[in-house]
Amino acid sequence: MRLARPLPASQNPARLSLILKAHWNDAAERPLVWITGAGGFIGRHLVASAGEFAPHWRVRALGRPHFDLLDFTAVEAEFLRDRPQLIIHCAALSSVAEAKANPALAQRLNVEATRLLAGLADGGTLVFFSTDLVFDGRQGNYRETDAVNPLHFYGETKATAEQVVLGHPRHLVLRTSINGGGSPTGNRSFNEQLRVALQNGPGMTLFTDEFRSPIPRAVGLGGEKLRRPLSCGRGGETFPLADRPAADPALARTTFQGRRH
Repeated sequence: MRLARPLPASQNPARLSLILKAHWNDAAERPLVWITGAGGFIGRHLVASAGEFAPHWRVRALGRPHFDLLDFTAVEAEFLRDRPQLIIHCAALSSVAEAKANPALAQRLNVEATRLLAGLADGGTLVFFSTDLVFDGRQGNYRETDAVNPLHFYGETKATAEQVVLGHPRHLVLRTSINGGGSPTGNRSFNEQLRVALQNGPGMTLFTDEFRSPIPRAVGLGGEKLRRPLSCGRGGETFPLADRPAADPALARTTFQGRRH
């Protein structure tokens, strides 16, 4: 099952944080960006790197327990107070198993919260993190324009949310694949989950017919192709963010070979 098509080397993304540099050049007051899911895997890295890669932006990191994205009334009130020019929406119920076990929560967080932010940000820019799991894997080497066909409820919620965001006049949809790096809890990324499984039990069962394209440290994102739609004011962009594809066992071997050096 092949889920993500790697970008050509000439279009290999740099950092998503560079989007912020291209979006505003001169402003009397530094513009404000909201980053949702700031306590999560990707959001945490974006917040941490914003000072280096987007020093002329003010960043509000939105994460639990100080900001409840499911309290729609409070979210709207905060938005009207802050009026951010850009929202980078990383928050999601991203576990396939958790989405299956709690579909109501997955629907509200992945779809309805995204719909709320899209409606509030109709005058700004909305960047949305999606997933390669919107595809069924039967075809492989997917392009941005290929039809989605998720196989589970998590994928269904992200595919629905993509359609919401694609209706926004200034949007960017980023489909990530398997993410590697460090998380606050130590168990969010592929390499962390594999390490925990090996330390605490017999290991992890891996697919040999699933090919994923890992993204090192979760924020190897951005680049000219991603900055362009935000800097020139166009919407309608969807991008896969991936390196060369590999089967799960190969990713596992690479992970632990790297830790030995």
